[in-house]
Amino acid sequence: MLADLAVDIYLRTNILSHNNMLVAAIDAWRTFFSKYPDENDLRSPLAESYDRLRLYNLRRRELRLYQSQLSEQSTAFLTSG
Repeated sequence: MLADLAVDIYLRTNILSHNNMLVAAIDAWRTFFSKYPDENDLRSPLAESYDRLRLYNLRRRELRLYQSQLSEQSTAFLTSG
């Protein structure tokens, strides 16, 4: 079933997380972000998985990256107009 959901990363990782397969979900997110590093909107589920596994340093790093990309997007938007 999960192979059929390979295209929809959010649905796939949601199923994995719901079944407490957090390491598999994290691996899927990491693979996804290695291919699509600018998909910032999807970083919060990865941070949540880190939090559930008490990997607080990784969670903080992911949230800093998220905030950094938001700042860059805001700056780009403000300077383009």
